[in-house]
Amino acid sequence: MKNMVKKLAVTGLLSMSIFGTSAVAFADASMDFKATGVLYDENNVFTLKGEATNTGDKSIETINKVVIDLTLANDAGDKAQYELTASGISVHLAPGESKPVEITFADIPYFTDATTYDTVEKDWEFTYFEAAEAAAGSEAGEKQLVTEQGGSITVSNVSSEAYDEATQDWIYTVAGAATVTIHGDAAAADLVYISEAGEMEPVVFTDHKAELNKPGVYTGMVVFGELSDNTNTARFSVKVNP
Repeated sequence: MKNMVKKLAVTGLLSMSIFGTSAVAFADASMDFKATGVLYDENNVFTLKGEATNTGDKSIETINKVVIDLTLANDAGDKAQYELTASGISVHLAPGESKPVEITFADIPYFTDATTYDTVEKDWEFTYFEAAEAAAGSEAGEKQLVTEQGGSITVSNVSSEAYDEATQDWIYTVAGAATVTIHGDAAAADLVYISEAGEMEPVVFTDHKAELNKPGVYTGMVVFGELSDNTNTARFSVKVNP
């Protein structure tokens, strides 16, 4: 396998270009990914190495999903095609910024004497970090999470925030109490309180607001637009300290 990769690098037989545009609603969100190399490791894990460039006008935190149609071919005319899905790729790119990115796939059988790799990308989904920064100029202590559908939630009295890439939740920490407010037409809203003892109970939104006034963790999800469209979902957790 190492010989194959070395041969491809030396002879220049590797040919790959990747270009993708987000499949979400905004026309100003786009990503360009240019491959700089590939690698099969000893376990046949296939890695695409390249440079991701944010070519749109929105700051992209994470590539939540991209579907890649990969075609492998050799000089003998053999060809193999795969539809692959990659997710959870952290990039944190403002418009115009670039960075090296590696995408690995463990389900591609080793292809003998491959000389070309061609890809087509589709179904891009992004998380935008300006959603969390949009509230920077607003009232101190209030943070806003904006979805791609245009709906949003605000959390008051926030002392700190963080993004969990594994769960794709924004995590807000508050002191004493907070109010969560829904802005826009929500198709569904779910908020659960988990006490320090581990007991759980639902929290009701009244007039698009929910009061968080007990110490513990609140986990929530608000869906704007179609219930089946996860890109319109605001996922968040609020930790209320005494």
